[in-house]
Amino acid sequence: MIVMHTTNTVKELSAKVTQEFLMNCNDEMYQKSWPGVHIQKHLIKRGGNDHIGDVVYAFEHVGKFTIEVKMKVIKYIPEKLLEFRVFMGKIGSLVPIFLLVETEDCPEGVHLSNKFLIGWNGIGKAFDSIIGIFFPKELRDAMKEHTIIEWPLIAASLKK
Repeated sequence: MIVMHTTNTVKELSAKVTQEFLMNCNDEMYQKSWPGVHIQKHLIKRGGNDHIGDVVYAFEHVGKFTIEVKMKVIKYIPEKLLEFRVFMGKIGSLVPIFLLVETEDCPEGVHLSNKFLIGWNGIGKAFDSIIGIFFPKELRDAMKEHTIIEWPLIAASLKK
């Protein structure tokens, strides 16, 4: 399993607002948060009242890569955790990809933990080298850097 994990404390943002942005963002809000990089993000399917089953579409530039995903909410703990099953191109249906966004309010704002889990544990780890072809180190590094940069930009855009 490939794990990409970043943590960040973002001023002037709360756990509640972070989760609301992730689940209820529209294209205009997304583009405003990082013009030219964040292209589209919007809800394409509403799940239950608890957000389980919501499906969000996102299209963005990450370094020199262009990323297009659909993310289905599979676990939601208000102001604590959003877990998505991520579908990324053709490989997204074949390889399990999960995004866990943990939030915790703190005196400075919100502490965020973004964790991508790609692939399998146990015997499935034998496929990590093949998965690595589709998620090269350069992409993984760009995703980590992107995540650290984007949250302060999102916080600033929501204040405007």
